[in-house]
Amino acid sequence: MKIYSFFIEEEPKDIAVIRDKDTIHHIYKVLRFKEGDRILLMDGKLSKYEGEIKEISQLSITLKITKKERIPKPPIEITLVQGIPKHPKMDIIVESASGLGIYRIIPLISKRTVAKTKNVERWRSIAKTSLLTSRMGLLCDVCDPTMLDEIKLNQELVIVAWEEEKNTHLRDILRSNRSVKSIAVFIGPEGGFEKEEVCAIQKMGGIPVSLGNALIKTEYAGLFVLSSI
Repeated sequence: MKIYSFFIEEEPKDIAVIRDKDTIHHIYKVLRFKEGDRILLMDGKLSKYEGEIKEISQLSITLKITKKERIPKPPIEITLVQGIPKHPKMDIIVESASGLGIYRIIPLISKRTVAKTKNVERWRSIAKTSLLTSRMGLLCDVCDPTMLDEIKLNQELVIVAWEEEKNTHLRDILRSNRSVKSIAVFIGPEGGFEKEEVCAIQKMGGIPVSLGNALIKTEYAGLFVLSSI
């Protein structure tokens, strides 16, 4: 039998109580679960808990925790600095990147950003849903939209995908930096970054890299890099 996953804010002990209205509605009204059914709880901090429903109502659900499991930490802490594209491309990026176990997404307001709405709460909700479906264990931190000059980085390796870079390839940079434990990846919006933006990222320690001969759409470029790391 399939075990459904749900998010829980606090680490449960022997007993867990769910009071979130949306979660209760889904378990009680949509799935029509009852006492004795089992569900999986995830805290977004690399732990998951299997629980058996002991009491269930429209107000709360009480579970007995029967199993706790620690999920391995991803070997590399990856931050994606993504130039905000038009809707719904950012939804696709957040969902896919979160499902790959990325640590953080920084939505970047760049010179070529044309998106008028920047629904951060929606993106955070998508990241939470992606956590539950992928069961990677780590809830991706979706930051508030940020200007380039406001970004502070401390990663060991910083790369920026730039279509005008012809000499330095992504694979070569990754091959020569295999021991790093933290990476920041800059991806531009539709149209990419302007040259002065790339220069600003270089001053942060960023290395412009080519992703190859093909021009990869912004909603797929980050995933291409993440899958290569």
